[in-house]
Amino acid sequence: MPTPLLANQGNSGRWLPIPDQFDPSRPVVPCRPAHILLVEDHRQVRDVMARALRTAGFVVSEAEGAETARRIMGEERIDGAVLDISLGSDMNGLELGRWLRHCQPGIPIIFVTGLSEWELPEQAPQDGLTHMLRKPFGAREIVSFVAAMLAPRRGLDGVVSGG
Repeated sequence: MPTPLLANQGNSGRWLPIPDQFDPSRPVVPCRPAHILLVEDHRQVRDVMARALRTAGFVVSEAEGAETARRIMGEERIDGAVLDISLGSDMNGLELGRWLRHCQPGIPIIFVTGLSEWELPEQAPQDGLTHMLRKPFGAREIVSFVAAMLAPRRGLDGVVSGG
């Protein structure tokens, strides 16, 4: 029986068997960190969340409101979004989430809010790609939520699949 071909798993030093369907004629997609769109109108809160996500290895594009977020979505490939529900702009986070899903169906979204249930303007979509995180929360919570949000879409190599 021939020895299986092995591929280095990035900087981890682990070697993994190359899948049977490996096609050497196809280009190899390099590992890349997940790209998160972070929309939060409070600068200090946005800075803390962005720093935590970057420290955890994510690429983060920040927006204060819906207009900037929409521009970013038109220019960059986004793997997931963290949206504050109360943005203080012409479009709240739930409306922005619907717009994001229209542009990129299946994008996972985490809505963050300090509002109570009865203060919410409307309910967020109930699906496996939408999550709600209530403020206040710490850096570990936002990183854990984002990692969990992306887990079903990530392969062994860390590349986000789809979208």
